[in-house]
Amino acid sequence: MAFRDQRNIAKLTVPSEETYAASTCLGISDPDSLAHPPDKDVRHALACEWIRSLDVVLRGLVALRSSGKGCEKGTSIGRQILNTTAPLTAREVYQVLKDVALGIRTMTRACNQSWCEIYHGLIPVEIDGWRLTLFNDGGTLDYCEDCRSPDGRIGSIETWQRYGTDPLDLLSGWEREQLERLLNAL
Repeated sequence: MAFRDQRNIAKLTVPSEETYAASTCLGISDPDSLAHPPDKDVRHALACEWIRSLDVVLRGLVALRSSGKGCEKGTSIGRQILNTTAPLTAREVYQVLKDVALGIRTMTRACNQSWCEIYHGLIPVEIDGWRLTLFNDGGTLDYCEDCRSPDGRIGSIETWQRYGTDPLDLLSGWEREQLERLLNAL
């Protein structure tokens, strides 16, 4: 126990979990000496330590993912967490899909199952180095789950919905129909 006010010994406080965490991170043997709320330097040191720990965890996840062990079917949220660059915008992904519909880019399947075999579910496709996951809802193109550009940037439904726009919503009716025809032919 530590005294909050040395002049008034009757006011005793018990160090909080934050105090013990701070003492551990900073190598302080007597956590009771930190019973007062951490000052700016202590908060800064804690933040730096937390960032270093997070960096180690993320590097480990990136290494695990690139080794091909585990994470083979990670969620788009997990893929977004590993991304440290600016996310892809819905407009950028829309432009790639529009180029496919216009015949400027080529689209290939990135899995063994065809568009018709999946019928209701996610299908990964590749478009000139771009990797997209599209949702097939009974043979209709419903939404784009996520996308990874050749430079490693990622966009996902979570980030696009924040702004209220899915890349497929930007396509014209003809472009969407053309994409569905191309997906059926894959």
